[in-house]
Amino acid sequence: MSANIELVRAFYTAMAKGDIGGATALTAPGLTISQSRALPWGGEERGVGGLAAFFGRIRARIDSRVHVEHYIDAIDDVVAIGRTSGTVRASGAAFDIAVAHVFTIRDGRIAGVRVLLDTPPMLEVLAAER
Repeated sequence: MSANIELVRAFYTAMAKGDIGGATALTAPGLTISQSRALPWGGEERGVGGLAAFFGRIRARIDSRVHVEHYIDAIDDVVAIGRTSGTVRASGAAFDIAVAHVFTIRDGRIAGVRVLLDTPPMLEVLAAER
């Protein structure tokens, strides 16, 4: 397995444990993280504080876990393809939705994360919380 994939796997491990400090130790200064603004937690954030804010908004709405099925090492990027499953906190509605995360790697650090999610089904599940 490549060093870039190992880096991304370490990031997932830290995030699964709720270890924001461990995750941010793997990132480059000025990290950007983004997801569709159609989602209540979507948008773009920068830096360590932005990473914590982004995941804080997600955790406020859903309890979820990413299950990576396949990694693609594109040298400057790693694409993690899989599913995210969990429940909506407000309603308890369950979901299991396709996801792809695109990690941009610079100098052995994660410089960017683009979170791609099958958004229409997620919005449908979130509508039940209202």
